Amino acid sequence: MLLWDQPLESARTTAEQIRRVVNEMALPAGHTPSPGLAMNAGVSLLAASDASGQAMLSRVELALNQSRDLGANQVVVR
Repeated sequence: MLLWDQPLESARTTAEQIRRVVNEMALPAGHTPSPGLAMNAGVSLLAASDASGQAMLSRVELALNQSRDLGANQVVVR
């Protein structure tokens, strides 16, 4: 997801809100209890010093991988 003109803390808050909504969703599971959904997210900003968007996407990928290493339901900011 791309957010325009958002400070880093606002982007983190948005990712956390989406993560909570996903986590609280119940999946239809017939006759057995269904496990909740989990979501991980990596968050970064496009810096003025970035030569291209690829630098930001690399940071997002690193943050996402770090969030996965920490376990389910994590938001990591880089």
